Amino acid sequence: MSFRHILIKRWRLRREFHTWFDWMVANYSWLLFHCRRYPLPWRNRIMVLRLRGVKSPFVVRLGTSDLPVLQEIFADGEYADVVKTDLGQVNTIVDLGSNIGISLRYWHEHFPQGKLIGVEPDMGNMEMCRRNLALCGISEQPTLVRACVGGSNRSVMLDHKLDAWAIRMRDVDSGSSGEVSVYDFPTLLTHCGDPAVIDLLKCDIEGAEQELFGACSAWIGRVRNIVIELHAPYLRQAFLSDIEKAGAKFHVRDLQTDGGVEVLLLTRVDKE
Repeated sequence: MSFRHILIKRWRLRREFHTWFDWMVANYSWLLFHCRRYPLPWRNRIMVLRLRGVKSPFVVRLGTSDLPVLQEIFADGEYADVVKTDLGQVNTIVDLGSNIGISLRYWHEHFPQGKLIGVEPDMGNMEMCRRNLALCGISEQPTLVRACVGGSNRSVMLDHKLDAWAIRMRDVDSGSSGEVSVYDFPTLLTHCGDPAVIDLLKCDIEGAEQELFGACSAWIGRVRNIVIELHAPYLRQAFLSDIEKAGAKFHVRDLQTDGGVEVLLLTRVDKE
């Protein structure tokens, strides 16, 4: 993208923010994010920003992936097609990879009656998640679990080499302990009141979806709708093959296909 196109895009983004100050702070955060080699001030500083049309403000860390996550979900409409789809009554939402709570805020805005369960392994992201939920008055309602989700219960280390929106789990040597627990899905649900039905499962867990859905036959029957971000090499064909082997039948809709990332929406097909 040329410098001219970048300027045009940044200028158009002003419409997404509540005030000119919010827009200027967002632009400075973008500059910090893309100019990491320079010792610019306020990097990682926590700021409050408001978006146009959203009642409550958000908190983000400048120069991190926080603002791109906020923009993707609320401005770019990453999940807009999900909330426009008839998902039936949405009473329980499990959000795997909640990051700083932006997706939880989005689900609450569109499904205010739904019980929220958020899962996020990184301590810094979890603290930001709690703050973002508190800003819109729902801090007491969601169940938040600091953990990873996978195919087996164990402890792992977290790989922070990429940005805060792309933290991955890394297995430790045999006999060693990790910094965070991994729960398989049934164990996770037991920690969260063991809901019988998951009306919406959102999964964005940076590659761990392969081991999660590779052994999902014990629980996939409890899930009615899934929105999932798949990361190479585990893409659509392999994922749908695992779902089929587990005995589940879903209608599949492509939301995004971009290089090594695919986003799918799956809606359960009732058995005849």
